[in-house]
Order: sequence, then C-alpha cells, then structure tokens
Amino acid sequence: GGVRTNVTPLNVVTEATDVFISYAREDKAFVARLHETLRLDGRTAWVDWEGIPPSAQWRVAIGAGIINGQSFVFVITTPSAASPVCAEEPAIAQQHNKKIIPLVLEEVEHAKLPEAIASRQWIFARPTEVFEAAVGELIAAMDTDLDWVQAHTRLLDRALRWTADRERASLLEGHELDDAEAWLTEADSHEQKPTAEQQAFIASSRWRARLDDADRHLVEAQQLLTRGRRQAAAAHLLRAVELAPEGGAPAEY
Repeated sequence: GGVRTNVTPLNVVTEATDVFISYAREDKAFVARLHETLRLDGRTAWVDWEGIPPSAQWRVAIGAGIINGQSFVFVITTPSAASPVCAEEPAIAQQHNKKIIPLVLEEVEHAKLPEAIASRQWIFARPTEVFEAAVGELIAAMDTDLDWVQAHTRLLDRALRWTADRERASLLEGHELDDAEAWLTEADSHEQKPTAEQQAFIASSRWRARLDDADRHLVEAQQLLTRGRRQAAAAHLLRAVELAPEGGAPAEY
C-alpha cells in the first residue's frame, strides 16, 4: 500500500523531546552512539529501539513521537532509503511541517530517498567525517529558531488532540490564545509553517473566547435590567453585540 500520513496521537501520551530519530535497523549501532552523545549533551531523543512491525498501534505511537519531537532526524543509508517503514516517518514529519534534518551515514542517490529528505540540506556523518563535529552541526541545526519550533510543537500537539476529540480537548484561552495568535502573525519569517490544524485550532479558540465574552456581557445586561439600571444594561448589551462573532462558528469547530 501507499504511505500513510494521517497519523494523530489519539490517546497517546508522549512527552516532548528534542529530536525524533528515524533509521534502519541495520544502523542501530550508529544510532545508539548518536543517542548517547545527544544524551550527554543534555538532549532528549525519541528512538524506536524495538523494531516492532507496523500496525495501527505502532503508527499512532510513531506519529505521536514525531509530532512531539522538536526536530526530526533521518539517518541516510542504503537500508533506510530502501525501507518502506522508514519512508512513512518523514512523510508524517513533512505533513505536520516539522523541522527535518537529514543525517548522512552513507551517501545515497537523491532519487532513492523520500522527497522530504532529498530536498533538504544534508549533514554528513560518514565514517570519513569526524563524528563529534557532525553531531555538533546536528545540534546547531536543532537549535536554530528553537523558540518558534518549540511553540510549533506545542501547538501542533494541542491542535491535533482537539481535532481528534473536541469534546475532551480544551481550546486556548487568555494569554495562551493571545500568544498563539501572535505566533501565527510571524509565520512568514520562519521555515516551519503553521499547519491547517493549528490555524483551525487557533481560529476556533478565538471564536469561542469572543462568544463567551459576549455571553458574559449579555448575562450582566439582563441582571442590570432586572434591577432597573437600564443605561448600564444597554452598555453591556452593546458590548455583547460588538463581541459576538459574526457568521457562526468556524467550519472546523
């Protein structure tokens, strides 16, 4: 079958990590060394050490790991280029506009790699390179535009959880909503663009917030009116009309 990219972290709790590492089983020794080096530098990495065959549960766990990783690293070798499983992971990362960093352990023709990997700048960690220098370059790439990427990761997880289960997942409120809207306005100057899910989540959060504010003013107007304070009631009623969102709920709500 084709590559599945519609993976969301339904009911899966995955802590945010600095990086998700995608690799072929044949390269496990290299990835173990990379993982340990990153750990010693104080970085957290999500790695699937078990090699579990693909299944619905596996795809959800992998999807959650990718979504909650600040960066996505793909270890390029002949086995990873030929692996259908390895092809799924960068497709998920690309779908969700994650920061994708190809790490070359073995040089492979661009045409044999997933588009999400072939189209990005590579970091070389071949046996002929100095391993520590390659890891330093990788960490520098991971740290580039880190505040934006961290916000992207946090909002992506929240948005996908809300998209999957809107009755149980909360919308943004208060300063959190203000910060998310400010984050959206800066998108043009960053590589990792907001996803459709993030934009819908933020828009729906603002719609709900405005509706709640309008309802509070309407209730206050009704209470004032019962006490004969018509002028104050009219002011709250006018404010309720001003705040009430136009055109009904967003299509995604």
